[in-house]
Amino acid sequence: MIENTYEPSRESPVGVFPFDPSSGSPLLTPKEAAAFLRVAESTLAAWRTGRRGQMGPPFVKLGRRVFYRRIDLEEFVAGNLMVHTGSA
Repeated sequence: MIENTYEPSRESPVGVFPFDPSSGSPLLTPKEAAAFLRVAESTLAAWRTGRRGQMGPPFVKLGRRVFYRRIDLEEFVAGNLMVHTGSA
């Protein structure tokens, strides 16, 4: 099993790690979400716009800022589980 080396950003305002009060799930920046999923930030941006016909994980928009709930990222990974290459 691969251990997740994700660590929250220290850039959070006033040192508080933002979270979604409805689920208790931490809100991650695109940079943190990309590290969690091990993809480029540009890949997340492309998924958000629907370019390349791909759908990415759900995201939260607060003003102009974009966040991802950790629970949504975990569900996105679980929803893309394949048993063989012909599953896609």
